[in-house]
Amino acid sequence: MVRHTSLVLLGLGTFGSALAQQSILVGFSDEAGLEAVLERVNPPPDEVGAFSGGVGATKEPTMFRRPLKVARKATGSGSGRKLGIFDGTGNSPGPTEPAESETELTIGFLRVDFTDEDGLPIYSNNTDIDKEIDALNLLPGVTIAELNGEVKALDFPTNVKEGNVRGSSLQGQIERVLAEAETWGIFEMINITQFWAGGSQEVTPQSDVTICVIDTGYDRGHDDLPDTSDGLTGFTPPGQGGSFGVWDDDGSSHGTHVAGTIGAIGSNNIGVVGVNPDPSKFNFHIGKGLGDNGSGSYAGIIDCIEDCVANGADVISMSLGGSGSNSLMESACEAAYDDGVLVVAAAGNSGSTDYLYPASYPVVMSVASVAEGGGPESDTYGELSSFSTRNDQVEIAGPGSDVVSTTPNDNYDSYSGTSMATPHVSAVAAWLISLFPNCEANQIRNAMINSSQEPPRAIDGYDNLYGHGIVDAGAAYSLLSSANCVGAGGMSSSDAGKTLSQMAQGGAYQRDIGCTVDAHCYLGDPSFGTRYCSDTNTCATVPGTAPSPSPTASPTPFTPCVGADVKITVEFKTDDWPVESSWTLSQTCGSGFSESSPSYSERFKVHIENYCTSNGEFVLTVNDSYGDGLFEGGYFKVYRDDVEMISAFGVDFGSSTTESFGSCAPVTPSPSKSPVTPIPSTSPSISPTSQPTTSQSPTKSSAPALEATFDIDITAPKCGEISSNCTATSDLLIGTAANDEPNQGDDKSSNTIDGCQDGSD
Repeated sequence: MVRHTSLVLLGLGTFGSALAQQSILVGFSDEAGLEAVLERVNPPPDEVGAFSGGVGATKEPTMFRRPLKVARKATGSGSGRKLGIFDGTGNSPGPTEPAESETELTIGFLRVDFTDEDGLPIYSNNTDIDKEIDALNLLPGVTIAELNGEVKALDFPTNVKEGNVRGSSLQGQIERVLAEAETWGIFEMINITQFWAGGSQEVTPQSDVTICVIDTGYDRGHDDLPDTSDGLTGFTPPGQGGSFGVWDDDGSSHGTHVAGTIGAIGSNNIGVVGVNPDPSKFNFHIGKGLGDNGSGSYAGIIDCIEDCVANGADVISMSLGGSGSNSLMESACEAAYDDGVLVVAAAGNSGSTDYLYPASYPVVMSVASVAEGGGPESDTYGELSSFSTRNDQVEIAGPGSDVVSTTPNDNYDSYSGTSMATPHVSAVAAWLISLFPNCEANQIRNAMINSSQEPPRAIDGYDNLYGHGIVDAGAAYSLLSSANCVGAGGMSSSDAGKTLSQMAQGGAYQRDIGCTVDAHCYLGDPSFGTRYCSDTNTCATVPGTAPSPSPTASPTPFTPCVGADVKITVEFKTDDWPVESSWTLSQTCGSGFSESSPSYSERFKVHIENYCTSNGEFVLTVNDSYGDGLFEGGYFKVYRDDVEMISAFGVDFGSSTTESFGSCAPVTPSPSKSPVTPIPSTSPSISPTSQPTTSQSPTKSSAPALEATFDIDITAPKCGEISSNCTATSDLLIGTAANDEPNQGDDKSSNTIDGCQDGSD
């Protein structure tokens, strides 16, 4: 019999990497704090050689519209999820007030470069960015110093790993659509077309609205999009460099695609139609938060958020994200929310439980993606897109698979990603605000949750996949019309005696502060218990109705093999398309040993399987169902008694590759066997590193991976009698990242491509 244990390591994917040029964001409370930072990072020329500190040239400081309350001081470059309100299990007794913010207000921030454009430290005697962050945090007048992280667009073209796209013959970009196409998300799912001009339930907006799209830019002059004559305005953050581009010239196409879903012009007999098809009913303001290459920095996103609010935005739509939380960016989102702006962002394309930011901040509405499946009459209509991130901050879902929209140069294309779902939600929010201008942003947000469609799931209410449900414009309009702002969306901030950001809880518990009826507290799943709206207008759980969580068993270390048996270890790291990969390992002689891989679903995840069996000749067969091998970021290795026998990195082997080692001839067992499980080949540091090189270059591009160092020490107990069928499993989470999403599983059959830049997008 074969004895087996498994160890799973989730490594960083290609998304959460630091920028090639690392920089630090430093918030300050007064002019003296700014001067203290400048003195440290820009020492006089005669002191540069001996100066123990010093970072490098800085950009011009950004001054906030008004002082911000920054929630915490960061130490080092570590980033955490700043929620601390609910545990996401349904067992919390009720909402908890956010911790008091720092008493020192932040009036602005400075971007301080730590490395040059090649990633090399600016000063040779100061190469530890964590220590520099700690030193900057100790300066008088500094409210926070933290790493300036990277954000990326969260989508990918449908023609990447396209498969069969239902009802489409797209090959790259569509040169021209000569009649207005009825896209499935707008015309079938979100329930809005009857309210347009000439529709059976036509409604008239009560106020103008401005939608601010922070993305890669906008193709000004596109025949199917509003122009400056329609009120279009925009902004490019300063100091970005020539290759970054400008707001009204989209070198990526991502931002133009997002904008088309929101507001492609209707009744012009060309192209597509947006959720808001009449450019006289809304205004676009564009923030170029991402460069033409689809990536940007937290500093640029903060600048754009501030600019959106200053230019009268009612809704901010961000189809982008980064894998690390950032206090200054969160504070900018909170300030926007307190100023009455509804902030909407893509949940991510990791297909896992990773948290992406800004979507995972409580003040931001996090959007998941659903697919068309077999159409409105099918059981698969509205199923979750396989790439969609699923966690307890997901709040609502929208159409995100195979979305056709505008691209530069009067073209159109089909993209997939939570980037595509997000503009459906933000556009509906803007439409509702125009119809119910007296409702606060938090009330509009809650009304959208309370009126959402039930997706195809076993239990209604809330889950980490779809959030509260799929956006439904018509149902939200009906609810607000009949129940008014309070009945549909809860108390106003003034009646609740709180700021809007204090009321925002995000995810499952978004509606808990300011509830007015028990229905505002309903979450469906029994694990949340029986919930009701208390006399204090906060949601609470009836004691004893929420089951206690089961204790988690401690992982069991691998017990050394005994006798003549050898230890066989298979180490397999998935690439960007995990569901395509599988392997089998078998003996051609000996005990008849044969094992196969488990099903893989997580991107860039290291799986380690350990077995004890007799020695002999072993044959490893690695398969790829799509036929393009294992790409950059993925690898496989096989060890015998902790000695590497087979290894391959990023190999384009087509559908299958076979390698063997060992012999059927008798082999003397190794005199000693180490109980330590092999460590995956990722050795993380804060700077981006390359995957090991091979003679075959991968054909898919991938962003540099950010790695984090770690040590694993697995000590085996002394072995007594060993059961031949004992098993042990342990999972170790190294880190997570959300990135471009590859084509996976169910979405191949339902015509969704998961190759995001969302995930990229």
